[in-house]
Order: sequence, then structure tokens, then C-alpha cells
Amino acid sequence: MTTSDGPQRSTSLVLAALGAVVFVSLIITGDAITSVLTKTDVIEIAGASPLVPVVGIAAATAAWAVIVIRGIAKRGSIGTATAAGVLASLAYLAGMFVASLGSGIAAATVATHLIMAGYVLVVLIAGVATAAGTLALSRASGKTPQWPWEDENGDE
Repeated sequence: MTTSDGPQRSTSLVLAALGAVVFVSLIITGDAITSVLTKTDVIEIAGASPLVPVVGIAAATAAWAVIVIRGIAKRGSIGTATAAGVLASLAYLAGMFVASLGSGIAAATVATHLIMAGYVLVVLIAGVATAAGTLALSRASGKTPQWPWEDENGDE
């Protein structure tokens, strides 16, 4: 059932899932590039669990997906994409902080490092870019673009 507000629910979920895959890929790639450029690791504390970044990325992806799915349903625009990026970066930071607490390392040190080294900025940029792309795809009708005078019904 297609509504006038947006695409079908199944289509929006597929678009959100594909956007989430791209979002996670951009975070991983961006973190790797940031690590090389700043000559730091995402988690520089010895003894940190390898699950700490996984929890951070999972939290960011969940926050991003909630905003994007709502944005698709309400035909969101760049404001929605910006909100998705900001909330995803905050969720990334919060997820890493909580996971650091659980693994027994200095959570405040991890959070400060993520901000200062630019890893949170990577999540922000990836979130805005993928949300904007996903929302733009959701607004496309799937038809070939036509000028108003190219009406196939022949209403001339």
C-alpha cells in the first residue's frame, strides 16, 4: 500500500537497511583513515575489549536507523539527515563510554580521545551523508524523470 506521504513500509525498511550498511562501512573506513592520519588507535588503552568499538558502532547505527526510518515515512530532508548524523555520533560516544565502563577501562579517557582525535566527527559526517542519500532515494519515485510536456497519455 503506497501512501501519499512516502514509499511502502517494506521499501523504506529495505532502504534503511542498505543505508545502514553504507553507514557502518563509512564509519569503519573513516576510522581507519583517521587512525592513519592521526597515528592513533580508536581505543588506545591497553587491555580494552575488542567489543568496545562494536558496541559504539551498534549504538550509532541503531540511533541513525530510527531517525532515517521516521524521516522516510515523513519525507524528511537535510534537517532530518543532520539530526541523524548528530544523534548517531552522540550514540557512538555513549556506546563506547558504556562499553568501556563494562570492560573496566577508563571510560572518560576513551570518550575524550574519541572527541579529540576526530573519531566522533567521522561518525557525524558518515551519518549525515548516508542519511541524506537514503532520504533522497526514498523520495525518488522509481520512474524515469520526464518534462511536463512528455505526458505519455497524450493529453495534448
